[in-house]
Amino acid sequence: MLTKLQLSPGIFREDPSLSSEGLWYDCDKIRFNQGKPEKIGGWKSVEATPSLIGVPRSMHTWRINNGNIYTAIGTHKKLYILSELAVIDITPIRESQALTDPFAASSGSTTVTVTDVGHGSENGDYVTFSGAVHADLVDSELNTNHEITLVDEDTYTIEVSTAATGSTTSGGSVTADYEISIGNITESPGFGWGAAAWGLEEWGDARTVTSVELSARIWSLDNFGEDLVATHEGGGLYQWDASVGVGDRAVIITNAPIQNELTMVTTPDRHLVAFGSHDGSNQDLMLIKWADQESLTDWTATATNTAGSQILSGGSRILARIRSQGQTLIWTDAGLHSMQYIGPPYTFGFREIGQNCGVVGKNAVASVQSVNYWMGVNNFYVFDGAVKVLPCSVHSYVFDNIDPYAGDRVVAGVNHKFNEIIWFYATNGSPSNNRYVVFNYAEGVWYIGSMERTAWENSPIRQYPRAIDASGVLYDHERGNDADDSAMTAYIESSEFDIGDGDSVMLVSKVVPDCNVTGNVDFYIKSRAYPQGSITNEVSQTISSNTTKLDVRVRGRSASIYLSSDEIGDNWRIGDFRLDMKPDGKR
Repeated sequence: MLTKLQLSPGIFREDPSLSSEGLWYDCDKIRFNQGKPEKIGGWKSVEATPSLIGVPRSMHTWRINNGNIYTAIGTHKKLYILSELAVIDITPIRESQALTDPFAASSGSTTVTVTDVGHGSENGDYVTFSGAVHADLVDSELNTNHEITLVDEDTYTIEVSTAATGSTTSGGSVTADYEISIGNITESPGFGWGAAAWGLEEWGDARTVTSVELSARIWSLDNFGEDLVATHEGGGLYQWDASVGVGDRAVIITNAPIQNELTMVTTPDRHLVAFGSHDGSNQDLMLIKWADQESLTDWTATATNTAGSQILSGGSRILARIRSQGQTLIWTDAGLHSMQYIGPPYTFGFREIGQNCGVVGKNAVASVQSVNYWMGVNNFYVFDGAVKVLPCSVHSYVFDNIDPYAGDRVVAGVNHKFNEIIWFYATNGSPSNNRYVVFNYAEGVWYIGSMERTAWENSPIRQYPRAIDASGVLYDHERGNDADDSAMTAYIESSEFDIGDGDSVMLVSKVVPDCNVTGNVDFYIKSRAYPQGSITNEVSQTISSNTTKLDVRVRGRSASIYLSSDEIGDNWRIGDFRLDMKPDGKR
């Protein structure tokens, strides 16, 4: 007699496999759509995407008045504009210096020593030279952008492609444009001076414990009309003027706070807001400041403008913000606040709407139809008028394995077509995001997988959701069935099932599949004698579009099914399989 194997949608990992009978236990590159599992859509790299310097962590797309679409991409080293598949470096300039004969060449070497007294650069920063003329070096190789290798406070080295033909110090009259210093590639504990209490270690010894965390470089990006506004942790507020042209760099906004953590433009009132801002003496990580309405440069509050400021309570730092219907939501490391435009004289009203529900990182929040979702340190949360813990059937799988210093790297994305909120995160020891967890908000189910993505955007002005990996390759998702023209490995595995309470051995002799298949899907059925025992039987078969039944012979107290594919063009969706299974004695 055939028995229908009906498994509830979603992945459940909170209990051992046999205790989760009737559920799916594991998957990768699988989604649940109308209650049934199917392979996710493929992705395709955006054609002719140039390489980026640094790991991308932030992305923002907007359209200007003439119809051109721009995407700003922030890495831990640079800030870029993507325009019609051309990438333009718009990283702000920290300082420009006029130098005379700064380049010391060494015959036969591609390493050039640069002298600039008090240059102020850190190792790995970038500088662009112009006007250089050198007898022993190729001028065009000097007059470009270079990475700095620090020697001391007055000298550093750069690399050129062509070895010097002599050993002279020259260059003529040179302009050196120093970019803002690069950021950290990942979060890390700080063990330097001031990292712990006085006297905790012996004099001169490195700290072994710390409460100081060094943040990863995460750009905060938005557009003020046609222009880009941007900042990063502890950085100034910058503007890139789209009307000037893509060849110009972002510049500091006059009169804006000199240190900030985040920025955004409120709608529809159009105020430029800085979060975790500078109070004139120090940076206050709980301070919010905003400029006068429709202004980027008027930050001083007066009786005749709408500029102002507010210090939040409940927490030690502002971590994230998002525009939601009729308000701006602001997360600290401890709670959630609402910022709402109320007009003069106060401009904005603030209220605390949630406690002990802080967010794990700047990009870990997503909003769909005025419902807001975020990843906290130990839970997922939702705000739909009230803050609630979001029950998660893969909670332990995620939070027991996430890197404790990976909060800044977590990125949340929305895939509207399939009603999905996606969080990409890094597991313990991984230098980059290597896993994802999905909440299907329409069906209330969770699923998991592995993928490297460091930024995600589902912009309404693009056909496909767009994401980027750590090497800077842009991908359009939900295009085709493959992984950038290569085979995608996808699988799903059920929890174990048995007959009765498992006191009888079960024999499975036939499987009737229920699938929509393009290409092939590999089917496995595995059995065990005991829940924590090894697999005693495993039978594999291939299912195609015309497969009617599978003849198998699997014997054990419990069994599970596993479906996978790893060939180009494969695509599949499965329904309820029927199995011919019956008792077959005891042992």
